[in-house]
Amino acid sequence: MEELPTNQPSKKYRGSISAEVLTGTSVKPKVEGKKTEAQYNTIMELLKKCFIFKTIDPDDYSTVINAMALKKFVDGDQVIKQGDEGNEM
Repeated sequence: MEELPTNQPSKKYRGSISAEVLTGTSVKPKVEGKKTEAQYNTIMELLKKCFIFKTIDPDDYSTVINAMALKKFVDGDQVIKQGDEGNEM
């Protein structure tokens, strides 16, 4: 019997991401507010490049975009700290 190769990554990175579908639940996205056309288009172009959002139904983009809020940072700001619980993206 032939053994299967064991390809172990050299670094400890997450191999995949999984999520549950929330169809039929009462969970509604928080709506931050309407965006200007320029803001909407900028966010849309960024989402299309992000693997997490590439499979979103085109009809759902406006819901996702309008649920987003702009946060500005300057050089040196700590945006995320490894090990902290995440509640934003």
